Amino acid sequence: MRLALAGDKQAYAKVLHETSRFIRPFLAKRLSQSNEVDDLLQEILLSPHKARHTYDGERPYKPWVFPLLNSDCLIICAPIMPTICTMQLTYLRWKII
Repeated sequence: MRLALAGDKQAYAKVLHETSRFIRPFLAKRLSQSNEVDDLLQEILLSPHKARHTYDGERPYKPWVFPLLNSDCLIICAPIMPTICTMQLTYLRWKII
């Protein structure tokens, strides 16, 4: 992420790709169509994109991004899949730690 913040576009693409790797399986198991997964994933990834200026390059990335993703999962997914949104906190936390 430090390289991405310094303007390295390839590094930023890699950060987004790696971040999506631990969100996509959660969504894919719960949504029937891949376009739904992609749409939600894009919406969820907007949060770290918008907040990237708050990232402290001296700290690990995943503990910084997790609360952003968790919050967005709850906000975006709750109307679509309310019963499984309560499970997402445990799932994503386990995948990150």
